[in-house]
Amino acid sequence: MMDGKDGKIAVIVGTVTNDDRLALCPKMDVIVGTVTNDDRLALCPKMDVCALKFSETARTRITKAGGRCITLDELALLKPTGSDCVLVQ
Repeated sequence: MMDGKDGKIAVIVGTVTNDDRLALCPKMDVIVGTVTNDDRLALCPKMDVCALKFSETARTRITKAGGRCITLDELALLKPTGSDCVLVQ
């Protein structure tokens, strides 16, 4: 995680992939901040990510791997109870 100039949190794609990708049950990763790309990550696995904002390169990389990028508003409609969601900080 990195603090930007304006104090908002930015999470790189590598942090999200290392968090719970080894688990057998897929979960929605929730990030209250911005998801940015990480060029050092050679392979991006399929993952579902919910965040306030995505950089264009991170969004294309996640969707190209077969994952989904959604906003917090869409998450509230898809999973109103918050089941199978992991808060990444």
